[in-house]
Amino acid sequence: MERREHAVVIGASVSGMLAARVLAEEYDGVTVLDRDELPEGVENRRGVPQGPHPHALLARGRQIFDDFFPGLCDELLAGGAPLLTDMDDFQLEVLGHKLCQDRHDVPDPELMSVQPSRAFLESCVRARLRRVGNVEVRDRFTVRSPVLSPDNARTVGVAGSPADGAAEEVLPADLVVDASGRASRAPTWLRDWGYPEAAVDEV
Repeated sequence: MERREHAVVIGASVSGMLAARVLAEEYDGVTVLDRDELPEGVENRRGVPQGPHPHALLARGRQIFDDFFPGLCDELLAGGAPLLTDMDDFQLEVLGHKLCQDRHDVPDPELMSVQPSRAFLESCVRARLRRVGNVEVRDRFTVRSPVLSPDNARTVGVAGSPADGAAEEVLPADLVVDASGRASRAPTWLRDWGYPEAAVDEV
């Protein structure tokens, strides 16, 4: 892939931070924008209503996080996150069906998972992302809309305003990733630009 100059990620969610980490390998600069004030430490935030719920990094997720942020899971374990070495350590029942809890005589390291709180996971990932040289994380910034080229064919930037009341800014962008979750305004943007509505799958 040809290296591009700048990408913008809307939303400093876990998915947004992972997207920024991936894009940092292909773009000269990546900016992550979030409307919340991002805490410096471990703290649930308003934009993540499911934050207090139980969370877990299952085996494959743990491997992916450690690939992008080497040593992250060791940091989570050192900070007190439980290590689940076997499915017998993890009890989950969905609609009356209990998750298989077969125990192996020798736990498989490839199946081990970590159970940090959402706030702890976010704080560790955010701190590591901020240490990536070409990534900037900006909080208290409200995105109004991506900016398109005159022919509506491609993204050329993102328009929005800082919470301090400063004038609206337009950040140039070759690519915009919307990771704003339930607050996403992407359906409205697509409609305003004359594109068909995106298909929706409901479970």
